[in-house]
Parts: sequence; C-alpha cells; structure tokens
Amino acid sequence: METNETATQYQAAEKELLKLIEAVEGIEEGDLKALEEDIYMNNAERNERIWEWADYQKSDRDIHGHRKRIPYIGWFWRNADFENKLVHIGNSGQLIGVMENNKWDYARRVMTEEEVDVFVDYLDKAFTLIDRGDAPQAEAVFLELWDWFQGLPLDYYPPDYSE
Repeated sequence: METNETATQYQAAEKELLKLIEAVEGIEEGDLKALEEDIYMNNAERNERIWEWADYQKSDRDIHGHRKRIPYIGWFWRNADFENKLVHIGNSGQLIGVMENNKWDYARRVMTEEEVDVFVDYLDKAFTLIDRGDAPQAEAVFLELWDWFQGLPLDYYPPDYSE
C-alpha cells in the first residue's frame, strides 16, 4: 500500500514539476519578476482562494463551531498582506485567527515573518491538495492549520468599553 501511495505522490510531484518547467520555458532570460510571478501565488490569488475556502458551507461538518475552516475573526475574510508578511491576528476569547479589522478591540498583534511563512505553507499545501482533487486530505491540513493557530502566543483580554 505504501509503495502505491509513494508512486502516486511521485507522479503528482512530477506533473507539478513539468507544469513549472513549461511555465519557466516561456519566460525570457533574466526576467526574474516574471519567473517569481509564475512560481508563487500572488497576494490577490492567495486571498481569493482563502475567500473561496475560509468558511464551511451549511452542508459541511463544522468541527469548530464558528463556521470557519480557516481561522479568522470577523463576519467575512478580509484580505491579508502575505507578500509583505504583514498579517494581523487577534484573540476573540473563542479563537485566535487572522483579524485585519479590529472593530471589537480584541487583543491583536502582527504575525512574525516565520509565522506568516508557516501559515502560507499550510495554505499552499491545502490548495495543492484541493487542486489535485484530494479534498479529504486538504481538510486534514486545514485542521492542522486551525490547531497551529490556536497555539500562537496571544493573550486574551476583554475589551475595555469604559471610555
């Protein structure tokens, strides 16, 4: 069984590599910007994919009780700045998640560059699995992402509305 799984993984990796080689062959020599754009998902694309997958649909099993597959605070996903590694997170007292709008005065901080890299790695892994048609494995990655987020250091303190 492991041999078949390994072979399948190698075949999928080979297909991805061939796609990448085809994309690179069409780039003029020395055009590093075009190469980077072809290899990496840009900020708009990543946020668009998150918009598409951030929330559970009504028919999906919602294990966290917040209707959110990707941890964020707010009524909807607000675009984050992954390219400049400037992603804000907050602690609502119920969850730690991306919080690009803090209208609730929750505890908030900017993710470290290393944390943004880990976050992006989780997202890219899940989106690659989705693109390959392996939604169950992608869900497992989203669950790992959720658990990782909840372990990020960020104390909760109730908002002070006394002012």
